Amino acid sequence: MVFGSNGRTLEQLLTQARTITYIEPQKEYSQWTEDEINMKSIYISLQTREQIDSMLYLCKYFPPIKILLKAQLKVFITQHGV
Repeated sequence: MVFGSNGRTLEQLLTQARTITYIEPQKEYSQWTEDEINMKSIYISLQTREQIDSMLYLCKYFPPIKILLKAQLKVFITQHGV
């Protein structure tokens, strides 16, 4: 599913991010950067409906988190998408 580069909703970003085939860094975990740890965390959080619903719930009640989550999803899609 392809979306335009601007104006994607959180739900669209989540849908697109779920289609990404994530590949873990090929080095010891102790050598991972903060960004690599965050990308793995995003991948894990996209695996179940409960985790996605929890993210949406947090964004609903703490709107600044939505801005951060959208930015992180865009990075995840850019770095790991095809």
